[in-house]
Amino acid sequence: MAGYFLVDIIWDDEEGRQQYVERISDTLTPFGGEFLTRGPEYTTVEGDWVLDGRLVVLRFPSAERAMAWYGSDEYAPLLAVRKGSARTKIIFFEGA
Repeated sequence: MAGYFLVDIIWDDEEGRQQYVERISDTLTPFGGEFLTRGPEYTTVEGDWVLDGRLVVLRFPSAERAMAWYGSDEYAPLLAVRKGSARTKIIFFEGA
C-alpha cells in the first residue's frame, strides 16, 4: 500500500525555501517518492477545513519507503532547513 504525506506549509524565509525547493526532488528519487501536487490554490467543498499555506502531497510506493525517506541521511539537511524556514503541518497516511 502506498504511503502519502499531506503537507500544509508556510515559508517564512525565502532563502530557505529556495534551497529546499532546489534540492528536495533529489532526496525523493532514491525512495521512489514523487510530488502528486504542489499548489497554493484550493477550494473547500465540504466542512470547515482551512489550510494555512501551500498544499503539498507526496506519494511513496509504501509506508516503509515513505518513513525511510523522512528519516534518511539524504533528507536530514533539508529537514533542518525546512524546520528553520517554514511552519508546517504534516500528516502521513496509507492508501491505494
